[in-house]
Amino acid sequence: MSCIFCELSSDRFIDETELTLVFRDAFPVTDLHTLIIPKRHVSDYFNLTIAERDDIQNLLLQLKLYTIAALKKVFLSNLRWVML
Repeated sequence: MSCIFCELSSDRFIDETELTLVFRDAFPVTDLHTLIIPKRHVSDYFNLTIAERDDIQNLLLQLKLYTIAALKKVFLSNLRWVML
């Protein structure tokens, strides 16, 4: 069975570590919908190593900060001030 993630082009990656890949979802349900996956094939989260879980957690926290900053920038750029 082939793996759809193994077939991804590296230009899709927005971040990468020794253990994980980060990329935008091809069919997002929200703006900035992003996937963080281990490079190693595992059946589920509970089969990740501690190092893989820690790596994913660190990337998730970084992505949270980036997303908050990006959303603030969009919000502020669309904000219109009205002076009375």
